[in-house]
Amino acid sequence: MDLDLGLGGLDVNAARLVHLEWELDLEDVVKNAPTSVTRQSHETCDVGRWIYGVALRKYGRGRDVWALKEVHKEFHAAAEDVVAARQDDDPVQAATAMDSVRRLSREIVFLLTRIELDTAYRRQASGLLGPSARALHAVTGSRAAAFPMLRDDHDAGGFWFFRRRKRRRADLLDVNMARLAHVQWTRDLQNSFRSHRSGPPVQSSAECELGIWISSVARRDYRDVPEFAELDAAHRRFHEASQRTIAALRRHNFLAADDAYEQVLSLSREIVYLLTRLERHLASTRSLARGVGSTI
Repeated sequence: MDLDLGLGGLDVNAARLVHLEWELDLEDVVKNAPTSVTRQSHETCDVGRWIYGVALRKYGRGRDVWALKEVHKEFHAAAEDVVAARQDDDPVQAATAMDSVRRLSREIVFLLTRIELDTAYRRQASGLLGPSARALHAVTGSRAAAFPMLRDDHDAGGFWFFRRRKRRRADLLDVNMARLAHVQWTRDLQNSFRSHRSGPPVQSSAECELGIWISSVARRDYRDVPEFAELDAAHRRFHEASQRTIAALRRHNFLAADDAYEQVLSLSREIVYLLTRLERHLASTRSLARGVGSTI
């Protein structure tokens, strides 16, 4: 994406993929126990240098970058626990620490996506439409709907024109934009819950832009990628949890609503994470294809 370049050319979008490589290296530590591991602090790794050298200055007015700084620090502490446990030949403790690494990694990827989305919208508002902002504009329109996650009457009715227009918007999504579109869909979800008494129901997994993209473009192009099946299942559970939250609120069962909403938040992070994994897989495939082509 065309977002602000950071330290050493790292931007907010690339920071996700750089961080993901770190997590995958730790997965290898747990499985294979290498004899030597490159250890970096939360300040000296590429993402840490970007946070302290660029992100806090450029995005410091928002809360997400400060939350990112703290979660990133926790991630490195958990990573140290993984390495230490493997060096002590304690696979049980290493696996426990790795669970923390995975949870924190999903939070990091989610926060980076929120920062990326906010940056794209600021560029859109200021008229500086780079590729990311132009693509977002094409999907959401010049102004995002107040509650994009609520079912439109056109979704359920016989308005074929509106359904076709929505499918065309979904066709514009690539893996990267699908991730941003999902976060846009969810960021006002809490407000829609507040209007549960009179508002329309939440869209099903087949009705939102991401769901349409999964069932059409992604199923056609990426169905053989392992992350695709996980993404499809997580997306369905996400919508089911959203609908359970609304139903519990309408019954004034706030405990059940709170439990369901926690699942919504967790599944949203899982979806963003899986889309990032899918993006990394596709980037690796394209790089391999370019390498093969260059040798012919």
